[in-house]
Parts: sequence; structure tokens; C-alpha cells
Amino acid sequence: MAIKVGYFVREATTNLRRNKLMTVAAALTAAVSLLLLGGVLTLGDVVSSFTRQLESAVEVQVFLKDGITTSQRQDVRSTLEGLSVVKRVSYISKEEAYKEFKNMYKDQPALYENIDASVLPASYDVQLTDPKRIDLIKSNLGKNPAIDQIVDEHATVKKIVQISSFLRAFSVLMVIVLMGAAVLLISNATQLAIYARRREIEIMKLVGATNWFVRLPFMLEGVAAGVAGAVIAILLLAGGKTLARSFVSHIALVPTVALHGVAIGQWIVLIVVGIVVGAAGAAVAMRRFLEA
Repeated sequence: MAIKVGYFVREATTNLRRNKLMTVAAALTAAVSLLLLGGVLTLGDVVSSFTRQLESAVEVQVFLKDGITTSQRQDVRSTLEGLSVVKRVSYISKEEAYKEFKNMYKDQPALYENIDASVLPASYDVQLTDPKRIDLIKSNLGKNPAIDQIVDEHATVKKIVQISSFLRAFSVLMVIVLMGAAVLLISNATQLAIYARRREIEIMKLVGATNWFVRLPFMLEGVAAGVAGAVIAILLLAGGKTLARSFVSHIALVPTVALHGVAIGQWIVLIVVGIVVGAAGAAVAMRRFLEA
């Protein structure tokens, strides 16, 4: 058995040396497709972290009508605090709302120079334990005469998630296309190796060699190209994450946890997919020369 393993490895190594250019091209194509796959996995981690962070920061604003009594205002607060999904309730007076407005548009003074606090509504900022349960607030306060409007940012978060999901789906499509190209390149490299040894293969078949005995060295060659592509992709992905982290580290809302190195799970996925792509390329080539 040890002799056979050594034979298979030697034959695969010989084939790789004979077809250096095609092997390098196949490995680089596999690397590009696997790098994109790693990017998709990273994007998924970033989107998940970003969504959780956004949802935890989402607040519901309950705007109050002008001229309501203190009793009506307190009644709204009591109703909010009595809901099980409400985590925190903060009252924002007209004056505080005006200060926030001025701070928000401090670079555009024309927006607030001709108005005062009286034109802005007082409100309650409400933080929920589950941002998706805005319906409870609307059902309990939607018809309250003291309420002017109930506004939440959950729809914005949902749109961001939908856009991110579209980008991920497009990236997956590109991964599939590039992996198909990698399989074809590995297949072409294997076909060249088979053609160069076609007479030797015929002799081996005549003396009783099985299809798998003939096939294994070429399969190892394809696997080697796929693994080489995976290693290149992992190194490039690590460098890309470091570069991306340096660009977004100053942006508070963008989570950088997913940009710290290549996770073990991603290592495993990329190497396994590299092996599968390499083996598939070799298998496609062998089907033309050996019986199934």
C-alpha cells in the first residue's frame, strides 16, 4: 500500500512539473473564485453583526401633540413603561429637541436660524428589547389623542439587510461562475497530462490496471491545484481583511470583529471547496479517456 501511495504522489508531482503553466493558471483561477467565496462568507458575518448592532440601537420615537396636559403626557409614559417589550423610555422636551436639531445641522445654520423650539414636537424615545415588536406600541398608543406620530427605524434596517442580501446573492453567483472556470482550467491541465502519457496509460490498461489506479495520480494533481488556490485565497483574504479594517475602523456603526483574521471555519470551507473543485476538474477530464 505504501508503494502505491508513493507511486501516486510521484506521478502527480511529475504531471505538475510537466504542465507548470496550466497548473499555475488553474491554481490562480481557483484562488480568485475561492477568494470571492471567502469575501462572501466575510460579508455574511459583517452583515449579521451589523444587523444585530443596528437592531439593538433602533429606537421608536413617539411624538406628542402640542397643547396636551401633563396628565396626558404621563399617561403615555405609563402605557409605554407597562409594555413588556419596552426596555427604556426617555422624554425629549421641545427645548431638547431643538438643541439636537441644531447639533445635527450645525453645518447648515440656515435650517434653524429662523425657527425656535416651539415648532418642534416633544417626544418619547423608546428602546425595545425586541425591535420587531413595534406593533405593540402602535396597537396600544395608535389611537391615543395625545399622540401625533409614532416613528421607528426598523424599515430602514430591513432595507439595508435586503440590499446586503442582494449583494451576497450576486457574489454567490460570481463564485459559481469562477469555480466553473477553475474546474475547466484544471480539467484542461489534466487533459494535457493525460495526452502526454496516453501510450503509457494504454499499456497500463492492457496489463490490467484498474480505472482508479490510472485515475488517482491525475486526481491528486487536480486536488493539489485546488489546495494551492485555497492557500493563496486565504493569504489574500487575510490581507484584504486587514486593509478593510484600517479603512472602516473609524466608522462607529461598522463592526470590525469579522475583519480580524481568517476564522478557522473559513479556512476549512475554502480548503474543502478547493479540494472539491480540483477533484471535479480532474474527474471531468478523465471521463473522456476512461470508462465511468
